Amino acid sequence: MVREFAARPEKGGLPRNRPSPIVVFTGGRGNGKSALLKELADRMDQQIPHASIDCEQAGHTTTSELLSGLTFELNLQRGRYRRLTFPRFWVGHIAISEKLKSTDPDSACRQIEGTLRRHGRSDQLRTFLESNAPVNVQFSGDGANSVQAQNINGPVIFYGGSRGRVQDARRRREGVLKGLSRPWRRLDLEGGRRWYGHQGRGLRHDSGHVLVNLNRIAGSHDVDDQREADVLLWEAFLADLRENFGRWKAASWSLNCVILFDNADSPRGRRFQEGLIEARRRHPAQPDPLTVVATSRSSVDTPVFVERASYADHLERDRDVYPVMLPDLTKHDVVAMLEGLDLTWGNPWKLASEVHTFTRGHTGSTRIVLDTLQSSPEPVDLRAVLDTAAGSGTVEDELVRQLLPGLDGVVFDDLVTCSAARDLGQALRMSVDSGLLGSNSRQRSKELFAPDLWVPTESDGPVELRPVLRRLLLRKLADRPETHRANWTGVNEWLRDDRQADEVSELHHRLALGEVGPVTRKMADSLRSKPIREWLVVLEDVTGAPNRLSHGCDPIAEVTALTEWVDPQDVPIAPLARLIASLWLERDPLVTPHRTALLEQIAWEFQEIAPHSGKGHAVLREEAFKYQRRAEQ
Repeated sequence: MVREFAARPEKGGLPRNRPSPIVVFTGGRGNGKSALLKELADRMDQQIPHASIDCEQAGHTTTSELLSGLTFELNLQRGRYRRLTFPRFWVGHIAISEKLKSTDPDSACRQIEGTLRRHGRSDQLRTFLESNAPVNVQFSGDGANSVQAQNINGPVIFYGGSRGRVQDARRRREGVLKGLSRPWRRLDLEGGRRWYGHQGRGLRHDSGHVLVNLNRIAGSHDVDDQREADVLLWEAFLADLRENFGRWKAASWSLNCVILFDNADSPRGRRFQEGLIEARRRHPAQPDPLTVVATSRSSVDTPVFVERASYADHLERDRDVYPVMLPDLTKHDVVAMLEGLDLTWGNPWKLASEVHTFTRGHTGSTRIVLDTLQSSPEPVDLRAVLDTAAGSGTVEDELVRQLLPGLDGVVFDDLVTCSAARDLGQALRMSVDSGLLGSNSRQRSKELFAPDLWVPTESDGPVELRPVLRRLLLRKLADRPETHRANWTGVNEWLRDDRQADEVSELHHRLALGEVGPVTRKMADSLRSKPIREWLVVLEDVTGAPNRLSHGCDPIAEVTALTEWVDPQDVPIAPLARLIASLWLERDPLVTPHRTALLEQIAWEFQEIAPHSGKGHAVLREEAFKYQRRAEQ
């Protein structure tokens, strides 16, 4: 998908620029956004010009400093593309860096013009460029992608690769400095200065006065002034790119250059995006050869699921930013990760299925659980995995820390309470009407319902608490004492009796409270009257209810205990009660050691109730065969 957005389609036998949005991959913490950018950088290495920056780690970097770092990295990573020059940008950056000695505009003009003439000499220009180039390129950490370079002025540039590639980056950096500071670059600086007079829009300003004003507004404390300076620098940067890609040497450049922005939802990242977007809006008829790929924990617009994302879909939406939901791992992905662990025991597909059921494909959580599995005995018990010591606590504590780093204590307690809600709508009603939550400030409410915690389950589906996070928080809700004002019983009773809840929600929370009898009778009433496939959908929603059962005994014995109220001869009530109890337990991802017995029980009970379902007989028998096949895997 990234390659599709970076493509430069041919027109008249030559690749052409086309409008491109900022592609933003969204998702919560630990879902692989940063890993995606590092993988992209690795695949682009020495193929096309690209640059990477982590906006959370950029310190007090200004837009001018950021762009100076990017101009170097685009040349360090240019591959078969020729040297990219940025005379317009560097003229602006030189002007901003100048300490003006006079407030008189004409005197300041003469000072900047004199500085630009001096920088036309190769030694002066090299000194200036070197002071703004990424300097401390070094290998850090223990991963192949943990190489970074710190710009002397602040921005952190990431280089994926090995120690050998870092040495190569140092050599290439020296080559960039030599190439950019050759004497004939003086003409580029003069052309860059003239650009500030017309700015590619037919303006008739005095370029010297524009540069003096740029110096003033870039150092201003006024937000609007700083924004205007950012936009002008982005305009210069993009104009340089258009010129580079418009020359004869670019006839074979079939892909844009790419900038990878990690954590674009940080204050610094938002500032960079706003400057770029406004710069592009000022030149709507002049598309630039730049593809920006960013990551963000949230999105202003509803994100597109990745399987539907395309440039054609972007054209239909016509937005400056194109948000894409980064997909979770599939079971096949987890199988591949398991094979990488080289485990000597267990069925990889079965293990992957159990882990995926618990994490629902959340990348970071899956990685932690799989790493712990290496030291786990067979058969795998995910409850024991969660209780395994890790760092200063347990694996469960580590998972919560990854998903909710530094969350306010009151907000955390309220999030535990909200974990009982089926979706965001229920949680919002509970926060307003129940009196069970402690968050009473706008900021805490914003944290509680942050979009990186509550995610759509599918396209156009309900927004729910991230599944693995919900499972972990439900365990904490179950551990609350009965004296707690928001204990398991109190929260689920409020949700059960919620006046806006539909019948499915009521049955869902009744089952969470252990009310197997009332749920069974309601489901029995609709077994003959409701179309069987609709009935199965309701059954799935209802039995997806959480539980706080101990699972300390054989699951069949637990099913028996849950259904001891029913007469075994009462058909279809008795087999339906056992079916509901068995499905309820089987849907719990922490019932791993005994799942096969439950699957066989479910298959048997579907067979038992099939004759009592009217026209749904064949459908229920197919359900029985489905669960039997799962039991035999």
